[in-house]
Amino acid sequence: DVTNQEHRPTFMYYKSNRDNFYDIVLIETNAVDNEKAIEDFRDYESMIELSEQFKEINNTEFTYLIAFALERRNQNDDLDKALNILEKLCTTNQMDSELMTDISCLYGRIYKDKFKQGNYLNQEFLHNAIIWYRRGFEGNPNL
Repeated sequence: DVTNQEHRPTFMYYKSNRDNFYDIVLIETNAVDNEKAIEDFRDYESMIELSEQFKEINNTEFTYLIAFALERRNQNDDLDKALNILEKLCTTNQMDSELMTDISCLYGRIYKDKFKQGNYLNQEFLHNAIIWYRRGFEGNPNL
């Protein structure tokens, strides 16, 4: 029931036929379960393809999930794309503190991944990862 605010889907996922809207699966989760629900799918490629088809959707949570999928797929310049998405999200003042905490932690994870990919040599990536993880922890120490 997508009319109920508490049970609105937070992400759409194609089952099979990408030309048919009847094959879209709506993932229904609350904010706490978003990342766990998406991790269960582990089909980040399809998430990214779907998001590219619906670029005009202006929803901060949906946009965050695109950055999350890019970070998890981690091919070519996905991490840089995810950082650009997060930067744009941070310039909008339309998000709650819980989403800001998630964004901070994702920033930290991206910089940590970039640090690891650079054979642990780029100290700036390490420094940025620590700063963003700290911001996320300060936003919600229970994570």
